[in-house]
Amino acid sequence: MRRIACVSILVLAALGLGAQESGSSPDIGTVDVTAQAFSPLILAPAGSVTVLSAADIARSGASTAAQALEAVPGVTVNSYGASGAQATISVGAAPSNQVLVIVDGIRLNDPLNGAPDLNQIPAASIAKIEVLQGGASAAYGADAVGGVIVITTKKSGKQRLNLGVTNTAYPTALGLGGASSLVDGQKFTMDSGTKIGLADLAVSAQAERGSNAYDYSNAGTSSLRSNAQFWNAGGSASLGLPAAGGRFQGSFAGNYQYNGAPGPLYSLSSVESQTYTNLHGSLGWSSDALAGGLLSLDVLGHGNYSGETDSLYSPYQVSGTGLDIRAVDAVANFCSLGFGGSASYEAANESIFDSRPDGQPTRFSLGSYVEPTFLVGDRLKITPSLRYDWNTNYTAGLSEMLGAVYQANDILDLRLSGGRSFRSPTFADLYWPLTYYPDYGYYYQGNPNLKPETSYSGELGADLKAGKLSCSASLKARYVEDMITYYTDPVTYNGTEINLDSVFISGASLSASYAIGPATLAAGYEFAYPVDLSGGSTIWNGPVLTDSSQHTVTASADFAFGRATAGLTGRFASSHTDSASTSQTLPNLFLLGLRSSFQVAQNTKLTFDVDNLLDQQYQVIYGYPMPGITLKLGMLVSL
Repeated sequence: MRRIACVSILVLAALGLGAQESGSSPDIGTVDVTAQAFSPLILAPAGSVTVLSAADIARSGASTAAQALEAVPGVTVNSYGASGAQATISVGAAPSNQVLVIVDGIRLNDPLNGAPDLNQIPAASIAKIEVLQGGASAAYGADAVGGVIVITTKKSGKQRLNLGVTNTAYPTALGLGGASSLVDGQKFTMDSGTKIGLADLAVSAQAERGSNAYDYSNAGTSSLRSNAQFWNAGGSASLGLPAAGGRFQGSFAGNYQYNGAPGPLYSLSSVESQTYTNLHGSLGWSSDALAGGLLSLDVLGHGNYSGETDSLYSPYQVSGTGLDIRAVDAVANFCSLGFGGSASYEAANESIFDSRPDGQPTRFSLGSYVEPTFLVGDRLKITPSLRYDWNTNYTAGLSEMLGAVYQANDILDLRLSGGRSFRSPTFADLYWPLTYYPDYGYYYQGNPNLKPETSYSGELGADLKAGKLSCSASLKARYVEDMITYYTDPVTYNGTEINLDSVFISGASLSASYAIGPATLAAGYEFAYPVDLSGGSTIWNGPVLTDSSQHTVTASADFAFGRATAGLTGRFASSHTDSASTSQTLPNLFLLGLRSSFQVAQNTKLTFDVDNLLDQQYQVIYGYPMPGITLKLGMLVSL
């Protein structure tokens, strides 16, 4: 009965309003046949999607994908410190392991730990980031429970060579760190493209270093963060050329990083260090001109590797390879049929698994989907989706999704979407043996009896665009069975993973932007209210999960005056509990930032950004202090 009640509420919630980024609304009057196979604007056209362009990312001054996503309403960057520290992404009330991250068609959610580190993706290599909020396993398979982030790297062969340098300073640390605080970190970027005959070649690179010796308050005393130094180097290369009536595309990206690991304030380390290696590449062929232009086909083979070494703990490596095939067939002028399949093999290598009777864990997965799109009249587009997944470690089964877009008039679109998604337990969730961590004073053990999560979600959206005004609003609801969560014993602090019987999450979002003269004003609000229904609780009296902020607000004001630009950004996040550490409550957070640029010559631009303008002392993950006021001075040269 509980499931029936919750699903009924999902249907009722679908009678509200929802949001999608302005300008990304589908063209109701056409049926798309395209080889852009992984974009949520295509696979989930009725979902709430925010798009960040390369220009948006450059204006933000971001060094990594994680930093670029900080301004997206409803997205939380879970950072373990400043530059170089691990950073994962949560969407709404969905934790990072419920958010699928895809780069150039390659899934980055590894089978060992789940959530990828988005600080390992250099911003200089990114052409576009698309953020889909809501479940989408019917389009993307496992782990797309709370959202999907699709990152596309730069591939255009347009003739260009852009060079950049940025210096990071912590002025409030001068008293403790001296003049070195003014040159704490440097970043160098390169982005280039060229055409060689019919071939497009794109290459980007980024190198960065920093001491992260910023000041923070520790037990009421000002201190410098120590053993937080880092350096990294990474880049990407892409080659595209005509081949066999279509287009061949090959890409490769990698990143290497070394950093000190100071640990949390309650267990500081002056000696621990870590290195990370991340590599991924793909070879693909696509065409939208098969069968007389009626059939689009995209075939992508890919592989990835990631590894970590730690001076105090055993190293690990995770590798995977796979094949994705996606196609769209224009059945008629009012109907297209999308279909495809995927196969992947993943393996982990961690000495702690040597004691397992089955040896190191591996996983083989198969999936197939079908997604027709129907155009009803001139204003209504309906897209149902159905996907079947099979896996050697767990039973997945069917995922469904239904999306509809209705063009009410020339300025208003209405959207409805809903479906079922799932997330698989990671190898660590299932198989991690009983292990004692002396630095933290507790034991941790995996749970081989975990079940996959199953999520039922619904959303209805409306997008209004009238001249220079864009507005969006949404109501959302999600019901999750067997939610996988980390449990810490309140007495011993020993931990393991468990399944919560059921959780109901209601939410809403609002966003608006307006251009007036030289100014552009924008604001966004996200609300998420998760209730634990385990143990017979109901939506009305069940305990509220406080692991994530219930309220987040973002706002910005950008101005352009001739050669100069300036902008002010703000972000508010309500208090939440970090139950993954010691169940500590982190207070409300309010951050302000300033960004500016000046075109000193036709091909040279200076930038000056101020992060944490109010010099707030805050933590996103309990025990890991974030920097206070931070100055970034940069120069970009286009040749």
